[in-house]
Amino acid sequence: MSQGNCPQPSFAGLAQVLILLLLFRIPLSTAAIPTELRFDHLSIEDGLSQISITSILQDQYGFMWFGTQNGLNRYDGYEFQVFKRDRQRPDETLTGNFIQCLSEDPYDGNIWIGTFTGGVSRFNPKDESFRNYRHDPDDQHSLSNNIVRSIYVDPLHQVWVGGRGGLDRLDRSSDRFERIQISEAQNIHVRDITGADDGSIWIATNLGVFFKAPGTDEFLPLSLGTLPQTTEINTLLRDRDNNLWVGTERKGLLRVSANGQDVRHFRHREERPNSLSHSSIIDLMEDRDGKIWVGTNGGLNLLMEVDSGSFLHYKVDSSNPFSLSENLISYLHEDRAGIVWVGTWAAGINYFDSSKVQFATITADDERGSTGLIAGEDGRIWFGSFSGLHYLTQDFTAAAAIKHNPEVENAALRDRLGGIDYSAYEPLIWVATRQGLSRYRIDAPWIEPVALENTRVYWVLEDMDGSVWAGTYSKGLYRLDRDSFEILQHYPMSHVAYLWQDTPGELWVATTSGLYWLQTQSGEKAHYQHQQGVEDGLSYRTATWISRDKQKRYWVGTQGGGFSQMILEDDDPRKARFLTYNTANGLEADAVGAIVDDERNNLWISTTAGVSKFNVADREFSNFGYPEGALQGGYFVGSAAKDRSGNIYFGGPAGLTAFEPASIQLSDYAPPVRITAFRMFNQEVNLTQTTGYSLLNRPIFMQDKLHLNYEQSFFSFDFAALHFSAPDKNRYAYKLEGFDRDWNYVNADRRFASYTNLDPGHYRFAVRGTNKDGVWSDHQASLEIIVHPPWWQTYWARGIGITAAVIGLYALYYWRVRMLKYRSLELARKVSLQTRELREANRRLEVLSNTDDLTGLFNRRAFLEQAEREYERFQRHNTVFSIVLLDVDHFKTLNDTHGHACGDSVLVHLANLLQSALRTGDVLARWGGEEFIVLLPNTELEGGRKAAEKMRELLNTNPFAYGNLTLPVTLTAGVACIHRQEDINNCIHRSDNALYRGKASGRDQVCIEPNPTEIS
Repeated sequence: MSQGNCPQPSFAGLAQVLILLLLFRIPLSTAAIPTELRFDHLSIEDGLSQISITSILQDQYGFMWFGTQNGLNRYDGYEFQVFKRDRQRPDETLTGNFIQCLSEDPYDGNIWIGTFTGGVSRFNPKDESFRNYRHDPDDQHSLSNNIVRSIYVDPLHQVWVGGRGGLDRLDRSSDRFERIQISEAQNIHVRDITGADDGSIWIATNLGVFFKAPGTDEFLPLSLGTLPQTTEINTLLRDRDNNLWVGTERKGLLRVSANGQDVRHFRHREERPNSLSHSSIIDLMEDRDGKIWVGTNGGLNLLMEVDSGSFLHYKVDSSNPFSLSENLISYLHEDRAGIVWVGTWAAGINYFDSSKVQFATITADDERGSTGLIAGEDGRIWFGSFSGLHYLTQDFTAAAAIKHNPEVENAALRDRLGGIDYSAYEPLIWVATRQGLSRYRIDAPWIEPVALENTRVYWVLEDMDGSVWAGTYSKGLYRLDRDSFEILQHYPMSHVAYLWQDTPGELWVATTSGLYWLQTQSGEKAHYQHQQGVEDGLSYRTATWISRDKQKRYWVGTQGGGFSQMILEDDDPRKARFLTYNTANGLEADAVGAIVDDERNNLWISTTAGVSKFNVADREFSNFGYPEGALQGGYFVGSAAKDRSGNIYFGGPAGLTAFEPASIQLSDYAPPVRITAFRMFNQEVNLTQTTGYSLLNRPIFMQDKLHLNYEQSFFSFDFAALHFSAPDKNRYAYKLEGFDRDWNYVNADRRFASYTNLDPGHYRFAVRGTNKDGVWSDHQASLEIIVHPPWWQTYWARGIGITAAVIGLYALYYWRVRMLKYRSLELARKVSLQTRELREANRRLEVLSNTDDLTGLFNRRAFLEQAEREYERFQRHNTVFSIVLLDVDHFKTLNDTHGHACGDSVLVHLANLLQSALRTGDVLARWGGEEFIVLLPNTELEGGRKAAEKMRELLNTNPFAYGNLTLPVTLTAGVACIHRQEDINNCIHRSDNALYRGKASGRDQVCIEPNPTEIS
């Protein structure tokens, strides 16, 4: 697509391409052509000013720009900044809100904006100012028309403007336009302009394509093969091989070779499903791999092969929330990270990162779920579903379900399979069903019921001694003879989730009440359960998986505690301890389904949130969710397998995930990081605002130095890493040099830094960020901050004071006889000085109005300001927080007995202890009297309870000493967590209710106020 193209409005099912992955050893996680794209969407609810997207570009700073029919939008991955026409300042703002095209000047970074009926605006990002150009009927050197469709800046820095009035060229020296004749025809409308480095220019019009050779001023019509030269053209694209692609209105797509001799024609044909989806071409784009993308009035197209003219189609699918949002495509753009942005005419923005989708998905029949999974001795992958037993064919599809004979009682229930196991003794598969244990003899027509009738068997395993073990849903564990199916042993236990064996005579059993080890002959067993407070114990009550990798390390998965390395003392399974990894370490979700190691000694972990890779050597996680191709809805417990080629398979409710571990690549794009907002006392400061000593002369992301006076020491910054693939996965580190000792690491939901009460001095704020895969950018956004002292602390003020003292002494020595008058003057000077100091103290008192003078903590007003800001973030990003209200027990008695000085000392002692127990970012304030209040960002109710308990216990373990006395001081706390149906005051009121219950029921305790949905 050309620079500055402005398309106008004018999907058959997705093409099914079956790649013979297993047969030809093509990596499962990569494909030359993406047959399925997963689109993310941006619309009005995200902050976009309007849903009709007319143009898209990424500027040199990394921000995305979107032109709409109602304003211009700048996007940092989290927030939109909207620019619109202000009727009160028409010459200082956009010339019109209906944007038609955008083009960044490569020479000075200015953005040229073409509008519908408003002419042209030039936006200077360095000071966010606009210079407007309009048609003036009395000035032949003004724009020829105010309806502008395309803007192009050529290698000679000349600006070409095309629209309803034809073609104009701006003379930069005079800032005036010259009208260029491209045809003698009347009413010629320019729709697109593109050019080459040698000065060649091509013009798309309603009357064909016109070409200007380098060094000439004459435009000549271009031949369009069999189409008339006057064919209506919407868009142009010059590819890397210098071919010219021509998008027409209703006539399809043309490719004109670099020499102009070969013209290929592509158009929509009803009889050819893989032809163009529509013949009205709105926009064109060549991506970094040289693929040609075509936006039409009938969906998005990807050219697969020039010779055959075959295309992949991407259209709206109402059943898929990640499909294209609309089929009327308006604009295409690829950013520097390879993310493709697709504008639509009435459904906002779509964007996708094709490099993210690295996992293949397989579904079976009408049932998408994939339960038990094994790699059979026959080399095939077998798996169960809710409709029977399947295997993968050589063309990487699921064979039709093998079922029970429909004449068997409860055949439909028996076909809803659980775990499966391949026999080592003969070609058969053991099958767990909802109606008992079954088996399938390979190549037989039916699955055959064999044992445990009317028992819900969840998992099955044939051990190394030939016995068959069946784990049930509620009746425990059975050991059966593999031929007679006689029950040899029965172990009553809770629901069996998984069975595993790697040593003859020993069996591991994962259940809802922990992990068992069994000695299969003697019946001896060891039971590992979760115990609160035991650090090296099982991390959760339900175990879901156990296996051993090639390095002989045991790994145990759980339902809600992540997974653990199980370490056996002296290789004795009766003596195990557990080293746990969970979401606190970087795992995406704590509910683990299966764990499989690859050839490089990495672990691949299926969870309820997707697939995670764990580098055991570096103890680092990489997480892959639905945007990367993992199943939406997560994975089943125990459903995992690895084939002979090292490919890994996980099963879940939405199907089967398959991938080759070595081919899963992380993004290496290192995004630029920008400071996106500067706030003073929670109010955003912009270019037009002066706050005391501070004046921004550039946008904050361009500012290199910031001057503040001593009263402006409460400020904050927002920042963003400009990688848009999955902005919520970007991470950040920030530091204020001269204040912070170390980097502060935060996730995307905490991408801000706040500072209060800085001493006068020089500081440097720096922030860096990662992309979605944790790759840190080499670029740091930085800003020098100078906090100026009050005048009385400046060198000149001190110098004046010293000089005045010397003069006073000199006067006293030589004019002793005038002492009385001198004293009178001195007294007047002191009164004046005290008056100035009093005024200065009042000014400082105003600054300190947010601080409690006894404890040094925030006061009630300051706390409510912080809480309101956190509540706004909760409303935008659904990041919950908790409120803790604390009250000193029997404080009045302590005051009455030992005096108010003792009571004040207790409050200061308590304030220091509470502050030491909190995290960076938590907000502690004195609420009033002996009450304190704490805001815990990004904290659920249980986390709030634990934090309050920590504070209560800290006070109990640090008694208060007053004189020679050690006084027992306790506190009672009430905890509440914010929810959608309340505001800040309601949440504080609920925490106060919890506090009141704690007081009424004995004090020295923590009470919580459950959210309405948690109350049974």
